Amino acid sequence: MMKIELFCAFILSLSSIAFTQNIQIEALPPTVTLRKNDLSILCSITELSQFQSVFFIQLLRNSSTIFETVVSVTTGQTPPVQWKDTSLQNRATATGNLDSPTTAQLRLTIDKASVLCPADFKMYKCGMSGLNTASDIVTQETNPVTISCVGMYST
Repeated sequence: MMKIELFCAFILSLSSIAFTQNIQIEALPPTVTLRKNDLSILCSITELSQFQSVFFIQLLRNSSTIFETVVSVTTGQTPPVQWKDTSLQNRATATGNLDSPTTAQLRLTIDKASVLCPADFKMYKCGMSGLNTASDIVTQETNPVTISCVGMYST
């Protein structure tokens, strides 16, 4: 009888954090071992004092040639967290709030038992829009971070 084991880890290229001036994306923890850790991706505002309000934060995932919204949190929506990827919605949770720029964030968590390799190992980025203290509308995206699956097979 042959026994095959797959060991898989999430590796973020360059850094576990990527950000532009006002928004960042962070994978927590930076390295996730398949079936041992949840995959959690956090989008958050970095320049808290620069904003009067945040309109939306979204998490986007690379889908071959374009980035598509996975989930977002939007002011005035009921519920505030809106899923675009319904298949991921069935195996993940998302929380978010925009009550105040100081607490504005969006977090996606895929339970360790539900992480799929290679489906969840893609490039991700965060986007946001808000009103800054000068009453200008600011819309930004992070640079993408790549999450890779590293496999090791044994018999």
